[in-house]
Amino acid sequence: MPYILTCKCGQEMSVPDEAVGKTGRCVSCGRSIKITMRNVRPAPLGVVPLTPPGPSAPEPGLGPQVPPVPPRQVPPIPPSAEPPGFGPGPGIPPPPRQAPPPPPGAWPPGYDAGRSRQVCPNCGTTLEPDAILCTTCGFDLRTGQTFDAQTAGAEGAGVRTGPPWENRSQLGFFSALFQTVKGVLLSPTATFSDMRVEGGVGSPLLFAVIFGTVAAIIGAFFQLAMTAMGLAAQADLAAGAGVVAFAFGSVVAAPVFIAMWLFVASGITHLCLMLVGGAKQGFEATFRVLAYTTGATSLLGMIPCIGMIAGIWGMVCEVIGLSKAHEISTGRALIAVLLPLIACCTCIGLILAMFGPALWQSLQQMGPSV
Repeated sequence: MPYILTCKCGQEMSVPDEAVGKTGRCVSCGRSIKITMRNVRPAPLGVVPLTPPGPSAPEPGLGPQVPPVPPRQVPPIPPSAEPPGFGPGPGIPPPPRQAPPPPPGAWPPGYDAGRSRQVCPNCGTTLEPDAILCTTCGFDLRTGQTFDAQTAGAEGAGVRTGPPWENRSQLGFFSALFQTVKGVLLSPTATFSDMRVEGGVGSPLLFAVIFGTVAAIIGAFFQLAMTAMGLAAQADLAAGAGVVAFAFGSVVAAPVFIAMWLFVASGITHLCLMLVGGAKQGFEATFRVLAYTTGATSLLGMIPCIGMIAGIWGMVCEVIGLSKAHEISTGRALIAVLLPLIACCTCIGLILAMFGPALWQSLQQMGPSV
């Protein structure tokens, strides 16, 4: 009874029942095939026959003779690379080896070993079924691009999320205030490296206004206390009422003056940054640096004997903040901060040089008459 034998190349061949158990060769690709009852089925007539084993003529019933194809030589795998009992048959390459599955305890918690797994198309790492990023090579399965871990990893993965004041909805109002002041005064480099350069001027303005107003209230209280001590001996109620009115007005007007000063000072500083080629970000980045620096150093300026030190340290924090926000060198940021002071000193020097001699001569002439 003839059978059909199908080669892996797709060629169908007719074999007689006496050929079962023998090895033949495909007439199309020359592949050596072991004929068994598992790989044959009853065959209709008119199918291309299979070449029987051996170089002689085909056995009866195998069809017309086909020139024999020399067998392909498959290099044997070293015995050390094969498990015991594993090896290729005569002329047949070995099947691919399957890596044994890890023991049940090796799977991560919650991982179902029966679920279908996906493979990273970039490096071939086996991934979770719901994975979207390969942790080995950084390939993003959604975009088809490799995630640059170095660019997005350093400095908060390239994404600025600070300072804490702008995350006060998660941290709490007072905790965010304290952490921001602490970061600006004690860790200005890290704080301004993580500071957002965009997102609006409302949050930094509110931060500066809060501390500036508190400083104004403390200053007004000290002014009233000192004035009361001086007027107590004179019993001058009118002068005391004037001092109280002035202190109250300064507290009420403090938020307006702070906001106006911040916008003016930020505009001048940003203009100086543009002059020295350091304005890598917009005006908002400069405003944010000055607002957080001003707010954090406002209270220190009210402490006796520390006000001057606080002003100098505030300038240092401002230089660091501008260099980190605009991603420029510290020297260029320092020039931009000192440029208004240099300009003011230059103008005063020119005025004194032009009108100083005449003013000095006038004072000398007025001296004897006085």
